[in-house]
Amino acid sequence: ATTLAIVLAIGTACSDDDDPDAANPTTTVATTPIEPTEHDLGIEPYAPLAAFDAVWTIGNAGDPAARRAPAVVRLDPDAGTEHDVALGIEPRPIGPEDGSWFGGLAADDSFLYVVVDRALVRVDPQARKVDAAWDLPDGVPCCLVAADGIVWILQQGSERGLVRVDTHTDDVEAFAAPTGLKNLAVGADAVWVTDVDGGVVLRYDSESGDVVATIPVLPRPAQVSVGDDGVWVTSQAAGALQRIDVETDEVVDTIELGATADFDESVEAFALTLTDDAIVVALHRLGDDAATIVVLDRATATVRARYAIGGGFVHEIAVLGDAMFVGEPYSELFYDPDRPPESEPTGWDPAPLLELPL
Repeated sequence: ATTLAIVLAIGTACSDDDDPDAANPTTTVATTPIEPTEHDLGIEPYAPLAAFDAVWTIGNAGDPAARRAPAVVRLDPDAGTEHDVALGIEPRPIGPEDGSWFGGLAADDSFLYVVVDRALVRVDPQARKVDAAWDLPDGVPCCLVAADGIVWILQQGSERGLVRVDTHTDDVEAFAAPTGLKNLAVGADAVWVTDVDGGVVLRYDSESGDVVATIPVLPRPAQVSVGDDGVWVTSQAAGALQRIDVETDEVVDTIELGATADFDESVEAFALTLTDDAIVVALHRLGDDAATIVVLDRATATVRARYAIGGGFVHEIAVLGDAMFVGEPYSELFYDPDRPPESEPTGWDPAPLLELPL
């Protein structure tokens, strides 16, 4: 089992009237060790998503020492049940350069969507089977978001890296985009995309696909999420969280989350999830790979808890009810260094999905 430490803290937010380089004071209140609930799903859980009264994640399923096919796994945390949804993709060997490329999960009110191996796959969450699929343009899919049957996908390494799939008409259209795009969200009649190289958030018109605003933010913006109170974005380089006003397309709040006061790139902020009353962010400290989950009160933007969960990089955080779920950061494949290159790996270490209190 993995032991976590909770650090309760009180912080303050910076408005755009404050000095953006000033540190937000943070006072440690208490540290309490806890033990998370571990859900062993038989896969290395990637991009957990809370939808349809369950937690969904994706990974390679099958015999660990043989050929493995990508599958979606559904977890009911209360009942402790799980269910594999085969994605109908040819199994492949798992090696240092093999395996399926997962672009993540998304959901609208009716379906679950998966990007895997340059295809968008739609899953019926009630029947728990593949419902439809669409081929994607060349590129490396990294993330997706869905609303009312329209799915937006980022394809890294492509000059037309923003892809829109209309599942009602089967139209697939790619739009011009910088190659440094990192993450995206939909809301306020727009698609919001982080450009990690340009240090900006791009606002795309959801109908035309045109860029209608370019919003400067802190260096290396990572994940983005849209709520009633604006657009929230994490900064990898600054270890901080910012809020954009959708009416003015300007940054109106900056919240420093890292342990440093000068944004010296020693702490990265990455994964971001919004709930009705909380903001959940994953921090990654450079040097020792320590990962920390930070929970903020959404109304006051003050830090109310920090969960230290060890090494590794947390890509996504799913929140269901009063619990949050992250993939085990230390998960990885293991190989026998003496085996012939053409042989299959001798072992695989599937990691648990960790459940923590929100």
